[in-house]
Amino acid sequence: MSNERFRLRIEGSWSAKEMGQLFQSCETIYAHLAQFYGKELYREYRRQSNDPTPTGNADGRDKLLRVISISYSSPGWADLAGAGELTGHLKDFILGIVDRVIERKDRDQQRQLTATQIEAASLENYSKQLELIDRTFDLADRTDLSDSQRQSILTSILAASRPLGTAVAEGRLVSVEDLTERK
Repeated sequence: MSNERFRLRIEGSWSAKEMGQLFQSCETIYAHLAQFYGKELYREYRRQSNDPTPTGNADGRDKLLRVISISYSSPGWADLAGAGELTGHLKDFILGIVDRVIERKDRDQQRQLTATQIEAASLENYSKQLELIDRTFDLADRTDLSDSQRQSILTSILAASRPLGTAVAEGRLVSVEDLTERK
């Protein structure tokens, strides 16, 4: 499986906790998408995330989502890499949040929101995240997981996506770029 990369463009001020939540959200969604993409991928992902002595490629953890570089400034960025198709789906999921929360032609106006408007946008963001989950539901329906397992995973993905949506609504997560080198 190839290794894919993408960049999250960030702006504004971030606390260490908020930055940690951003990466934890990405990791949680990535891990759950691995469950949908097959037992073997998920089993290997779990093995690598729990194995204290990596083996294989350079660091032995080619299925894990990794932060490979970061520039903490405003504007700044964080580059993430992981297992090929799975990383691409995570990138598309986050890009979907960005595109749905801030419409392209209204992007500049949205960044000038007052605190009350930000709260309203966050509530609206919840319904837009549900739309994103619809795509994930289609994927979930193709797995051999039970209904309760699928529901649990989808609920977790929705909860994990909230910090991403909030960061977008507040104008602190501004874009997602594919950095994968195609051969």
